[in-house]
Amino acid sequence: MGKKRQSRPRLDPGAHIAIIGSGLAGLSTALSLEQGGFTNVHIYERDGSHDARKEGYGLTLTYNPTGVLHQLNVLEEIAQSDCPSRSHYMFNANGEIQGYFGNAFARNRGWGQRGNLRVPRQRVRQILASRLKITETHWDHKLVGVSGCENGENICLAFQLEGAAEEKLLVGADLVVAADGIRSAVLQHAYPQAPPIQSLGIRLILGISSSFTHVHLKERGFYTLDSGKRLFVMPFARTAEWAVIDDNATSCSQPTGEQYMWQLSFASSDDKTYSSTELLQQALFHCRDWHEPVQELMLSTSQESIWGTLLYDRNPEILHKHLQINDTLPRRILIVGDACHAMSPFKGQGANQALQDGRVLVKHLTSARVEIAVSNTQREIVQRTASVVAASRQASVYWHEPQLVMPKDGQDTQKFAGVCSQDIPALLHALQKKNIKANSANDLDKSVQCTIDELQLIGPPEVRRKAESELKEAHFVDLARQAILSSEMNNLAFLRKLSWEYPNLIRNVDVDDMTCLQKAAKSGHIRIAHWLITEAGCLVDARLLNDLSIKSYMKALLKMYM
Repeated sequence: MGKKRQSRPRLDPGAHIAIIGSGLAGLSTALSLEQGGFTNVHIYERDGSHDARKEGYGLTLTYNPTGVLHQLNVLEEIAQSDCPSRSHYMFNANGEIQGYFGNAFARNRGWGQRGNLRVPRQRVRQILASRLKITETHWDHKLVGVSGCENGENICLAFQLEGAAEEKLLVGADLVVAADGIRSAVLQHAYPQAPPIQSLGIRLILGISSSFTHVHLKERGFYTLDSGKRLFVMPFARTAEWAVIDDNATSCSQPTGEQYMWQLSFASSDDKTYSSTELLQQALFHCRDWHEPVQELMLSTSQESIWGTLLYDRNPEILHKHLQINDTLPRRILIVGDACHAMSPFKGQGANQALQDGRVLVKHLTSARVEIAVSNTQREIVQRTASVVAASRQASVYWHEPQLVMPKDGQDTQKFAGVCSQDIPALLHALQKKNIKANSANDLDKSVQCTIDELQLIGPPEVRRKAESELKEAHFVDLARQAILSSEMNNLAFLRKLSWEYPNLIRNVDVDDMTCLQKAAKSGHIRIAHWLITEAGCLVDARLLNDLSIKSYMKALLKMYM
């Protein structure tokens, strides 16, 4: 009778885990590992500090009360850094309206919490890094080699340190997580024959304006499409929160998106490196005949914030096949984030996917030995992201078709929120005939609404969520009272979660002749009141302006949304 085969133990919580890269994937993986009980996690980063990189770009993150940001315990802090983009118009180069996304023309405005948050990339990195308690980050560590250790199990990493040209630091790791981006040094050294990244044939130029205001950019952005060129503009960061000088103030300081990110993309195979000045000149040239305020916005952009690149992606399935047949190194290297599944930005999913990778790793490390955990994690990451990478590539092709100027039936541009799909062509024709476009109307929403009324268009039927309609009366009253109390106690986190599950409840709550907005206004919580109006769709009652118990600064806010 043969000997019983002994199973190898799972990775010890004190084992050395080396994460290469301090981007979103690296930091979120480190945080997940800490939360999973691993105590010897180290991040190795080639940059000299957190601030060594440019500001970068604004991330689109999914707001989900049970999603990965909640699991990482950073959801509410990130939500507080949200720079809302509540709607956007789609224009052609002449400023003619091609579509609209938002709730200005919906029959029932304010459909609960928005599904997306807009937060600067560096701010998200900062929040994630601040939550790390025992993980150490080693700056100025450039990876220059990856090999197997003498024991045949661990991975040996070689780093070039800043200022030590001849000397290399050798580090042994029980597990390596490659989170070092699309041009991963781990892949280059550990798997030199790995399939290369794929060019999308598109150049992207990005800038951040800090000294520009425009009516089209008040908590919203816009798209402009013209012959294979695409411009996307969105609020990037707020300069301040809602601020109150004193209780007797007659106005309040409103946080506006005083920083706006613009992102121009167009077909190109030119891989030359350009200076910020040259990139700005390219952008101005491509948009030279476009509607206002495109040129003005670009000219107000800080030169330091402008950068550009050709876009690439990586097919995670092809990479995975290569990793499976390469057995020259111990199977203790996991590829995550852009190193594994880099994708175009045109679906807004890159950050969301990168943040999830670390959670998958911890799940498998706690249930299997390290080699099996790495294999299972890699497979699960690839299965989740392959279709997203493909969809993002398809979107990059679609948005840059030379003939894409006017809407196409069934495509993303053929949308006008609040208007039935069969009525959209008639509405767009009427707007064009009345010359209602980006350059001609200070209040586009009002002009468009008048046109909708004139055409007597009826919007799509309201959808009532089943879970909300089936609420028992006692449970409804209990939730309503909790909503009122949260409005009084300044508990925005609870209100966000409640609105996600029951979007109509907060808007319609009236307990003892008191609404959520009334309670927030009476309690002086200006941020809660602003959220209730703009996110939850609470209507401002004129009676609030006559309520002597409500401070003047709060009434100033309410008047903005009458």
